[in-house]
Amino acid sequence: MTLDPPHSQYYRDEYSLVVLKQLTSSLESLLRHCCHYRNSASSGTNNYICLGLSNLSLSHIGSIEKLLWVQMLDLSHNQLSSIEGLQAMQLLSCLNLSNNKMGSFSALEPLTQLKSLKVLDISYNEIGAHAVDTRRLQWPQVSELQTFGNGEMENFDCQSDEAIMNPPATMLYD
Repeated sequence: MTLDPPHSQYYRDEYSLVVLKQLTSSLESLLRHCCHYRNSASSGTNNYICLGLSNLSLSHIGSIEKLLWVQMLDLSHNQLSSIEGLQAMQLLSCLNLSNNKMGSFSALEPLTQLKSLKVLDISYNEIGAHAVDTRRLQWPQVSELQTFGNGEMENFDCQSDEAIMNPPATMLYD
């Protein structure tokens, strides 16, 4: 039996919520996906808490109240088309969303509220494969943005005044 697209999406989203609930249900379960990262390039003791949630077939984030302490989050190689809810993760400084199903800059709008975000990887999504979007996003706090595999938007400088004032037509998606 095959399901129509809305029902298929519903079950994928439900699966995602169950997986995330299982991962956050106990400290032991959560620690299996955590690591500490020390930035050897900077002086001082910059230790970051990383959470790796890649390759879990997630299509929906859901409730993340147990993850607010995460500083680096890897959500790569999932099925995410929306990241609604991530804006609550105010300590997040590094986010990997590569190889997902993000279809536009509009889907990334919650990231504009993450004031600590410095590194963002949105490579190999579906941004650039859709019609023109009139909404523009700016991430002045992001110092490194990876956009490979997204058509003509590759290597977009999110801090450049020129990019903000005169974006190429293919940068604006719906």
